[in-house]
Amino acid sequence: MQDSDQRKRFAFARLLAVLIAAAVLALGALAVFVWFEFGDLDLSINGYIALVLGALGTAIVCVGLMFLVFFSAQGGYDDEAGKMPKPGGRK
Repeated sequence: MQDSDQRKRFAFARLLAVLIAAAVLALGALAVFVWFEFGDLDLSINGYIALVLGALGTAIVCVGLMFLVFFSAQGGYDDEAGKMPKPGGRK
Protein backbone atom coordinates (compact mmCIF):
# COMPACT_ATOMS: atom_id res chain seq x y z
CA MET A 1 0.00 0.00 0.00
CA GLN A 2 2.78 2.40 0.88
CA ASP A 3 4.61 1.54 -2.34
CA SER A 4 1.53 2.50 -4.34
CA ASP A 5 1.31 5.88 -2.58
CA GLN A 6 4.98 6.55 -3.29
CA ARG A 7 4.49 5.71 -6.96
CA LYS A 8 1.51 8.05 -7.19
CA ARG A 9 3.48 10.87 -5.54
CA PHE A 10 6.43 10.27 -7.83
CA ALA A 11 4.17 10.25 -10.90
CA PHE A 12 2.52 13.47 -9.75
CA ALA A 13 5.90 15.11 -9.10
CA ARG A 14 7.12 14.01 -12.52
CA LEU A 15 3.99 15.39 -14.20
CA LEU A 16 4.33 18.65 -12.29
CA ALA A 17 7.99 18.95 -13.34
CA VAL A 18 7.06 18.38 -16.99
CA LEU A 19 4.27 20.99 -16.82
CA ILE A 20 6.57 23.54 -15.18
CA ALA A 21 9.27 22.89 -17.79
CA ALA A 22 6.71 23.31 -20.59
CA ALA A 23 5.48 26.58 -19.06
CA VAL A 24 9.05 27.89 -18.73
CA LEU A 25 9.80 26.98 -22.35
CA ALA A 26 6.59 28.62 -23.57
CA LEU A 27 7.31 31.79 -21.59
CA GLY A 28 10.87 31.79 -22.89
CA ALA A 29 9.65 31.49 -26.48
CA LEU A 30 7.18 34.30 -25.86
CA ALA A 31 9.94 36.46 -24.36
CA VAL A 32 12.18 35.88 -27.39
CA PHE A 33 9.32 36.71 -29.75
CA VAL A 34 8.50 39.93 -27.90
CA TRP A 35 12.20 40.86 -27.72
CA PHE A 36 12.54 40.60 -31.50
CA GLU A 37 9.30 42.51 -32.04
CA PHE A 38 10.67 45.34 -29.88
CA GLY A 39 13.89 45.26 -31.94
CA ASP A 40 13.04 48.34 -34.00
CA LEU A 41 11.71 50.25 -31.01
CA ASP A 42 14.08 52.85 -29.62
CA LEU A 43 13.78 52.52 -25.86
CA SER A 44 16.18 54.27 -23.51
CA ILE A 45 17.77 52.56 -20.53
CA ASN A 46 15.13 54.21 -18.33
CA GLY A 47 12.42 52.64 -20.47
CA TYR A 48 13.94 49.18 -20.06
CA ILE A 49 14.25 49.71 -16.31
CA ALA A 50 10.59 50.77 -16.13
CA LEU A 51 9.58 47.75 -18.22
CA VAL A 52 11.43 45.31 -15.98
CA LEU A 53 10.22 46.95 -12.75
CA GLY A 54 6.63 46.93 -14.02
CA ALA A 55 6.81 43.25 -14.93
CA LEU A 56 8.40 42.32 -11.59
CA GLY A 57 5.87 44.42 -9.67
CA THR A 58 2.99 42.75 -11.47
CA ALA A 59 4.41 39.29 -10.75
CA ILE A 60 4.89 40.14 -7.06
CA VAL A 61 1.31 41.37 -6.74
CA CYS A 62 -0.01 38.22 -8.48
CA VAL A 63 2.00 35.91 -6.22
CA GLY A 64 0.89 37.85 -3.14
CA LEU A 65 -2.77 37.67 -4.08
CA MET A 66 -2.57 33.94 -4.78
CA PHE A 67 -0.88 33.44 -1.40
CA LEU A 68 -3.76 35.28 0.27
CA VAL A 69 -6.31 33.13 -1.58
CA PHE A 70 -4.66 29.89 -0.45
CA PHE A 71 -4.10 31.20 3.10
CA SER A 72 -7.75 32.20 3.38
CA ALA A 73 -8.99 28.89 1.99
CA GLN A 74 -6.76 26.83 4.26
CA GLY A 75 -7.61 28.85 7.36
CA GLY A 76 -11.35 28.59 6.75
CA TYR A 77 -11.83 32.35 6.80
CA ASP A 78 -14.23 32.26 3.86
CA ASP A 79 -16.24 29.14 4.74
CA GLU A 80 -19.36 31.12 5.57
CA ALA A 81 -19.21 33.31 2.45
CA GLY A 82 -22.04 32.72 0.01
CA LYS A 83 -24.16 30.60 2.35
CA MET A 84 -27.79 31.37 2.94
CA PRO A 85 -28.46 32.80 6.40
CA LYS A 86 -30.22 30.52 8.84
CA PRO A 87 -33.82 31.42 9.65
CA GLY A 88 -34.10 33.30 12.92
CA GLY A 89 -30.40 34.21 12.82
CA ARG A 90 -28.79 37.62 12.98
CA LYS A 91 -30.31 40.46 11.00
